[in-house]
Amino acid sequence: MENALIARALEDVGTLIELAEDNPFRARAYHNAARVVEKLPEDAGTMQASGTLAKVPGLGKEMLGHVREYLATGRLTILDELTASIVPGLIDMLRIPGLGPKRIRLLHEKLGVATLEELAEACRTDKVAAVSGFGAKTQANILKGIDFVTAQQSLFNYDTAAELAEVMIAQVRALPGVIRAEIGGSLRRRKETVHDLDGVASVATEDERPVLMAAFVALPQVRSVAAHGDTKSTVVLDGGLAMDLRVVTDDEFAAALHHFTGSREHHIALRGMALDRGIKINEYGLWRGTERLPIHTEADVYATLDMAYIEPELREDMGEIAAAQTGTLPRLLVESDIQGVLHCHSTWSDG
Repeated sequence: MENALIARALEDVGTLIELAEDNPFRARAYHNAARVVEKLPEDAGTMQASGTLAKVPGLGKEMLGHVREYLATGRLTILDELTASIVPGLIDMLRIPGLGPKRIRLLHEKLGVATLEELAEACRTDKVAAVSGFGAKTQANILKGIDFVTAQQSLFNYDTAAELAEVMIAQVRALPGVIRAEIGGSLRRRKETVHDLDGVASVATEDERPVLMAAFVALPQVRSVAAHGDTKSTVVLDGGLAMDLRVVTDDEFAAALHHFTGSREHHIALRGMALDRGIKINEYGLWRGTERLPIHTEADVYATLDMAYIEPELREDMGEIAAAQTGTLPRLLVESDIQGVLHCHSTWSDG
C-alpha cells in the first residue's frame, strides 16, 4: 500500500510538470519512476531499511531522494511546490475524461481558461473548437466531461478512498493515547463511491481528546484543516478527500463506531425496534432508562437486542434486521470463494 501511495505521488509530479511546462523528458522521468516503485518486490520502507532500495534499477539519485523523502515525511516537497504554483482550476480539469495535461495547458495558453466553468463557457461559445487540434467533436466531448466531473465533484472511488483510509487510520492508531481506531461510514460499508472518510478513535479520558485532535490535524497527509474541535475535526487530505475524526472515551467506542458506520436507514429501523424493548441507542451507548448497558464491541450492540451480528456491508435496511433475528443472514463472500479468474489484465506485463 505504501508503494502505491509513493508511486501515485511521483505520477502526480510528472502530470503537473506536463501541465506547467513543455518538458516531456522531465515529466517522463517521474512517470517511469512511478512504474518502478509500483513493481518493487517489497515495501519501499523495508527495502530502505535493508539497503536494497538504492540498488533498484531505474531509481536514480534524484528519484531515490524523492522516495526517501516520502518515507520520512509522507509527502513530496516538489509535489507541494508544483501544486501551489499551478492555477487550481487547471488541476481540476485533469479529471475531465480524455483531456490530458498538455491539452489543458494549450487551452489555458490560447483561451485563458482557468476554471471548469470558464472552459465550459469556451465550449458553449465554440472557442475550443476553433483551437488547432480540437474541433467540434472534441469540444462536445469536453463539455460532456465537465458535466461528469461536476456531478462527481465530491465522490471518490472505493479503491482510492480505501488506500488513503488505511494510511490515515494506521497513523491515528500510532498517536499517543489512542486505544482503538477504525474507519466507519460508507467506506466501511464498502460502497462503490464515498464522499469522505469517517474515523472514530478512543482514548482513556475526556482530557486526552484535545491532545489527540491536535496531533491528528498535524499529520503529514493533511492538506488543510476545515474544522478543529476537541471531539471532532475535519481535514482535507492530499488528493482532495475529506476526513472527519471523532474522539470518544473507550467505553463509548463501540456505540460510536456503530453509529458512524451507518447507514441512516439501518439505524432508524434498529432504533425503532430497540425502543419497543425499552432500549435507547445513540452514538454514546445503549441505555435502559438511566442505566447504561455494558457495550464493548458492535457485536454486543446486536446481542443486547437478541440478534446476530450484522456485517457493515449489510446495514442498509434491506431485510438484514429480520434476518439477524431469525439467524438467516447471508454469508459474505471471502477470497477463498473465488474459484477462478476467467480473464485478467494487469500492469505487470507490457500491456
